[in-house]
Amino acid sequence: MNKLMNYERYLNDCAFLYRTLLHDYHFQKQDITLLISDGGEPGRDMLLADGSGFVSSSADLDGDGERDVWLPATLPQVEASLTELAASLTPNDRLLLFIVDHGGRDETLQSYACMWGGERLYSSRLAQLLEAFHVESMGICSQAALWL
Repeated sequence: MNKLMNYERYLNDCAFLYRTLLHDYHFQKQDITLLISDGGEPGRDMLLADGSGFVSSSADLDGDGERDVWLPATLPQVEASLTELAASLTPNDRLLLFIVDHGGRDETLQSYACMWGGERLYSSRLAQLLEAFHVESMGICSQAALWL
């Protein structure tokens, strides 16, 4: 959502899953789309685990010296990426959506995930976006509580 809520452990969780997909399940980098905080821009967007200050989150999640993160986790980018993936994936493909966010509920009790910049991805909108997928399997995993 913002650098005050972007804890170092969240990036660590994303990096762990990314490395697991690459090394244990043999996915190819080009088959994984990463949208993380500010997209790996050099600004200080992440709170250190010890709370001592802010740093720029690493765009190299697997430690090979190459940038892995190019896209920010903003609402427009999440919607565009899911729309693009829905158009390109086939019934033989699989989709895993990993959301790192506590989410919340608004005053009407509609649930949402917080996107970078403070915008909200409501569960109803996510459901609309996911309806366009025709894949072998789909998994949605939240690192924290997202009420769908």
